[in-house]
Amino acid sequence: MTSRFHTEGHDAGGPGAFRHGRQDDLVVDMTRDGEFVQPPRSSIADIALRLLGFVMLLGIGALAFWLAVFTIPVLIIVGLIGYLVFRVQMARHGVRVPPIVIMRRGR
Repeated sequence: MTSRFHTEGHDAGGPGAFRHGRQDDLVVDMTRDGEFVQPPRSSIADIALRLLGFVMLLGIGALAFWLAVFTIPVLIIVGLIGYLVFRVQMARHGVRVPPIVIMRRGR
């Protein structure tokens, strides 16, 4: 007969700890004295790697923002210069481009 509560020795978080609960429920690791098992502390290398990853992602985000902020105005200026050059070339060759007129009926 299986019990709803079961104990496991070394699987549940260390020597002298046991697991309380059903298989599909939340697992609470406690010692036999009734205190919670402390998770292992992160090493300095783990903390440094996480910090390095965060700084790298922050740098990539800052670079993407910088590119967006500075390239959009440059592209707008290049587009305006291209349009003006096009209009000057058309005027030199005597080609007249009629203006675009949108006519609205009933107003």
